[in-house]
Amino acid sequence: MGKVFIGTELAGGGSATASTIAIAKKGIRNILRHAGITEGELEVDDTINLDMPDQSCFVFSESAGLLELCTDLGAEVKVGDLLARVHNIERTGLAPTEYHVAIDGIFSGRHFPGQIAMGDFLGVIAVPS
Repeated sequence: MGKVFIGTELAGGGSATASTIAIAKKGIRNILRHAGITEGELEVDDTINLDMPDQSCFVFSESAGLLELCTDLGAEVKVGDLLARVHNIERTGLAPTEYHVAIDGIFSGRHFPGQIAMGDFLGVIAVPS
């Protein structure tokens, strides 16, 4: 039918922040300019290429409960940094299970929503390439 569909994911979870709204608006302006619908120069920022070179980039939950992220998406992290805690919702009084970063990089992906099951993807650390 000749229709073009463009989508994006900006931090996930169906939520928005001032920062992600600004990114979306800039993207819309650039698409309209690129397609010749509106005039103006493209707004181009520096690109950061990221890679996940091995399994140490991926963190999976070994427990079930409520996920408490201790690091924001986009943050630079180092080996050993606390990434998240999972709080058991079946028993009170237990210490949460802590998950630490195994590789230096950028926290670039996370589990959503807040309840997590054993084996679920918890987060990914990407490294600049």
